[in-house]
Amino acid sequence: SLSDLIDLETVARLFDQFKSLFNINISLIQASDLSLVLSTGALPVCRNFHLQSSKTRQLCHKRLSNLVKSVSETNERQFGSCELGLEYCAIPVVVEDVCIAVMLAGQILYKSPDSSFFVEQAKAYGFDSKPYLDDMSEVAVVDEQHFKNALQLLLEMSSIIAEEGVSKLAAEQNRRARTQSDKRYRTYFQNCPDAVFVVDNHANMLEVNSVAVELANRTESDLMTLTFFELMPECNRNQAIEIFQELHDKGVTAKETVIEVGEEKVIDVSINGASLGSDEHIIFVSDITARKQAQIEEQRRLEYFLMAFKDNPSPMVLMGNADCSIVKVNSGFLEFVGLERDEVVEK
Repeated sequence: SLSDLIDLETVARLFDQFKSLFNINISLIQASDLSLVLSTGALPVCRNFHLQSSKTRQLCHKRLSNLVKSVSETNERQFGSCELGLEYCAIPVVVEDVCIAVMLAGQILYKSPDSSFFVEQAKAYGFDSKPYLDDMSEVAVVDEQHFKNALQLLLEMSSIIAEEGVSKLAAEQNRRARTQSDKRYRTYFQNCPDAVFVVDNHANMLEVNSVAVELANRTESDLMTLTFFELMPECNRNQAIEIFQELHDKGVTAKETVIEVGEEKVIDVSINGASLGSDEHIIFVSDITARKQAQIEEQRRLEYFLMAFKDNPSPMVLMGNADCSIVKVNSGFLEFVGLERDEVVEK
């Protein structure tokens, strides 16, 4: 609605000032539904006669509908006369190439009313001639050039209204975008499979997700009283400092370390962090204990194998997968073939 795009109270004051300066009524019509948003008032002849008769009321509505449609299509001001003999000017209020409203200035007369014309008009529509002519005499008579000069102020006014509309529209679009972004962030934050910690420059906890609470093996209230440094054993505090130094200097960090998840219990974790601005950082923590244990087990098995390979009295050879070259041989093999190691490895 127009109230979302412009300050109607300010516009109303501007309209009143325009009316007091030029004795010309002005109205603001919403283009989408022809609703009257603001007005400095209706002429007595319109209020007492034209809007009371169904015939003239239909003429006025049809004229207004066609006028708003025409101005909205061209985005240009239009001068004209209504079917009841009054002059007007319609000025579009355009926001991002769309006419959102029309300022209607008038109705006026360019010269003193022709009594015979309006007497005949009163008869045609069944009006009482005497009070009708009395009301017509109150219609402002404005020199045509003076009217056009006054409209320059209205043109500037429409520009001000449009600029305010553009500004408010942009602000509303930004607000909606931020709201949508916040919703997406909140959904990701809560449903992220990693533990997520939002911290300040001093490593104070600002926000944690449920996975972080579970990983740290603490209640959320207890976790929020700690700094991120305090999740790490004393022996790893220097690494914690390095993490925050990288966030400050580079805006990102990636490390593998350990954190404490209870009394005398630590787990291996990977840490990936990014700066959210000058004083906030987001840190993703993944439990890699199983992977580390698997690596240790794999290394242990390799060491056992190599020990058995080396000490086995039987001839043994390790072959490369790609080209079947000899990668490693044991002493039993060298004794068996009677060659030196460098004569057979990689052959």
